[in-house]
Amino acid sequence: MAGNLRPEPSHPAAMTSHTLSAAQLAANRINAQSSTGPKTAEGKTASSQNSRRHGLTASDFVVLAWELQGDYEQLLTDLRSEHKPSTPTEHLLVDAMAKHHWLSERAATLQELCFDDTRPGHCAEALLSTYLRYQAHHERAFHKALNELLKLRRERQREHDGFVSQTMRIANGHRNDDRHFLQLEILKTKLEKIKSVAYPKESVQIDSTLTLPMTQSAPQNPALPQQSV
Repeated sequence: MAGNLRPEPSHPAAMTSHTLSAAQLAANRINAQSSTGPKTAEGKTASSQNSRRHGLTASDFVVLAWELQGDYEQLLTDLRSEHKPSTPTEHLLVDAMAKHHWLSERAATLQELCFDDTRPGHCAEALLSTYLRYQAHHERAFHKALNELLKLRRERQREHDGFVSQTMRIANGHRNDDRHFLQLEILKTKLEKIKSVAYPKESVQIDSTLTLPMTQSAPQNPALPQQSV
C-alpha cells in the first residue's frame, strides 16, 4: 500500500515553513472537501507544474521510487479478486479504483510527513492544502468508479432477469397450451360418456308378424325324367 513509503531527503515534504496547528489542519481538511481546483488558465498551468513535484495527478500516474511497486500490484490484485471484472469496461473501472485509492493514500502520507519532527523542516501551508485537496479528489474518484461499476452490474442483471422472465413466460405459455388441449380432450371424453348413457343406441327388432318371402326353388330341367313318388 502507499503507506509503506521510503521518503528521501529531497522529498517535497521537506520544504521549510511554519508549523500548522491542529485547528488549521482541520480547517484545511474541510476546505479541501469542497475545493474544485484552480479556475483560471494561470492557475491550471501552475497546478500542472505542481503535479510534477508531488505526483498526485491520475494522468501521469506511476509508482514513485519511495513507494513499493509490489504493494500497488497487490492492491490491484485484491480489487480484481473482490469485484471480478468480466468485461473491458469493468477492468478499466477496477484499475481506476486502484489508481485513485493509491493516490489518495499517497496524499495522506505526504500530509503526515509535513508533521514529521524528524524531518529538517515542515512543509508550507499551501502545499499541505494541496495534499488535502488531492486526497479528497481521489477519494471521490474512487467512489465514482465503484458506483459506475455497481451501476453497470445492476443494468446487466436487469437485462438478464428480463430475458429469463421472457423465456419463462414463453415456456409457461406452451405449457398452458398443452394443459388446455389436455383439458379439452378430457372434457370431450366425458361428454361422450354422458351421451352414451343419456341416448343409448336402439337395437333392431324383427316384428314376428312380418312374413319373409320364401326362397323359390330352382326350376327343374324338363329333359330329365320326373321321378315318380
